[in-house]
Formats: sequence, structure tokens, C-alpha cells
Amino acid sequence: MSTAFTLPDFVEKQEIPKPSGRWSFSALMTFEQCPYKYFVEQRLGHRGLSGPAAKRGSKIHDECEHYITMQTNDLPTDAKIQAWMPELQELRGMYADGQQVICEDEWAFDKDWNKVPWGAENAWLRGKLDVFVLEGTSAHIIDWKTGRKFGNEMKHQQQGILYAIMAFMIYPELEFVRVEFLYLDQPYRTNLEQTYTRQQALAFLPNFERRVAKMLNADLNTFAPPISLDGYPKYLQDWLKDPANYGHENNPFDTPYYANSVD
Repeated sequence: MSTAFTLPDFVEKQEIPKPSGRWSFSALMTFEQCPYKYFVEQRLGHRGLSGPAAKRGSKIHDECEHYITMQTNDLPTDAKIQAWMPELQELRGMYADGQQVICEDEWAFDKDWNKVPWGAENAWLRGKLDVFVLEGTSAHIIDWKTGRKFGNEMKHQQQGILYAIMAFMIYPELEFVRVEFLYLDQPYRTNLEQTYTRQQALAFLPNFERRVAKMLNADLNTFAPPISLDGYPKYLQDWLKDPANYGHENNPFDTPYYANSVD
């Protein structure tokens, strides 16, 4: 729930960054869940400091990449990943045999879905894949997930569809893509697996393009702070209540009333 607003006079005298014209899956999810958070992070470029969970996730990703690509013989140190060692060892063996196993691959596309360099000015969509395995006319995409699975299934399914679309756009010979999310923090081995033919994946393309156009063309009123936190997950409520996410230079909005309130 949001409310319309008029920018204060002092804001009209300063430049609000224009939309970059670029997007990522995480940006789209943020916009659709909380446009104000999207505005602060994507338009104003204020993302705050990474918390312990994000730092741990980055560490695990780095360790998996270095092990699979034989940059180190050390096993990942996080105890929870031990359940997935058969997959890591299989990927390492495939890499050693010269098969096309790529870790942390950076993919970027222009508006016509042509692959472009990551830093290109006309880059429209950017996405990084944890593991990409190409086997003839089939591909296997793996995404390491730390944190919880419950409640994130729909989001991850959409992420998997986008990964498949990107793969089909880059590799015209592809006929089949399997996308697999491995949840490292579960007390038991659990994953989320999706499979797509080219026709199945590309059927979702118009929907993504409509949603992205709505995000990139949104007017400022769309980004008004929510006046109620009902229905928001706890992590987002915590973000919205934290004054550190608002009290910074070039933020055109007043601190929301709930930022300094007592629960």
C-alpha cells in the first residue's frame, strides 16, 4: 500500500538520477515487492553495508567456484555444504576432463536480447550464473542458495525461467535446459529443479518484458514509501524501519513515519 506525494521544493532544485535503463532479476523482484526500496537502491545507489548472511553467501560461492575450477584443492569450509560434495566433486571432475563447466559466468544482453559485454553501455539485462554446464544441445544451470527455501519457491522458479531464457538466447543450438537450485542450509538435501525446452522457456519472454517496462518507466509517485508494513516479510520491514536506509545525501523522501517508531 502506498500514497501519492508531491516532491518538496528543495528537491526540485536537485537532480534525481534518471533510470539507468538496465535491470536484473533481483532488481525486478525488489521493485515488485517494494518500489521504494528499489528506488533507494537502484536509482539513488544506496544499498547499505552487506550483512553477515550476504558475506557468508559470497564466501561459499567463492569457495565452490575455486574448488570446481581447480584453483584450490581445499574443500569448502562451511559444514553445511558437505552434503553436496558429490555434486562438487562431479563438477570438478568434468572441469578437469575439459568439459564446458563455467563458474560465475557474467551474461549481459541488449534490448534485442543480443549478448553484449558486461560493461557495455547498451547492456539492458545482466545476470551471473553460479555454474553453467554445456553438453551438446543440453545445458545444466546450478544456483547455490543459502538461507531458507520456504516462501522463496515462486521467486526462484521465476529466476530459473529467466536463466533458461538467457541460455537459449546465447546458445542457438540448445534444445533443453535444466535449472537446479541447491539449498545449502537445509537440514537435509533439498533442491528445486526445473526443465525447459526452447519453446517452453521463450513463452515466458513477453511477460518478463512487460514487467520490466513497467519498472523502468515508472513515475516518481510509484516509489512513495508504503504507509503500512502489513504483509511485508520481516527482513523487508526491518529494512524499511532502519533510518540508515533513508538518511543519506540525495534522498528526496522524508524519513517514513515508522522509521523511528517503537514496535
